[in-house]
Amino acid sequence: MDDLFANNEEQEDILFGNLEYGESSTSSNYYNKEDMFTSFNIQNKTKKKRQDDFSKFYDDNFKTNIQMMEEELLEDLRKKRLQKFEEDRIREEIERRKLEERNRIKAKEDYYITNFEREKKRSIPIGDIIVYIFLFSILMGSLYMILFK
Repeated sequence: MDDLFANNEEQEDILFGNLEYGESSTSSNYYNKEDMFTSFNIQNKTKKKRQDDFSKFYDDNFKTNIQMMEEELLEDLRKKRLQKFEEDRIREEIERRKLEERNRIKAKEDYYITNFEREKKRSIPIGDIIVYIFLFSILMGSLYMILFK
């Protein structure tokens, strides 16, 4: 039973490292103090190397992820700017067409108004012509009676 318990301690020491520096343990049967110190050194160096490798891998992945996120954000920003530019261009085109349509309608109205006014000035109404003829005939009739009577 004691051997079974001792084997468990040895296995724990091998798996988790011997944390009892000053005290002797069951693993001291296998190592002398120098070997134990070098094995701790090796374990610490290995552990530190693993941590450095992991932190380097993590830092590289973190930098890569940040760069990818920055690129995605920049791409989204470019797309939004392009979309905004397109929307502004379309909005300006619509406003320009509306303004052209208003100007065209106004020009037509102005043309018809001025054309109507020209025709109005140019043409003498028929009623006025009839009145002028009637007045001219009365004047000629009275002049004829005065001169030849």
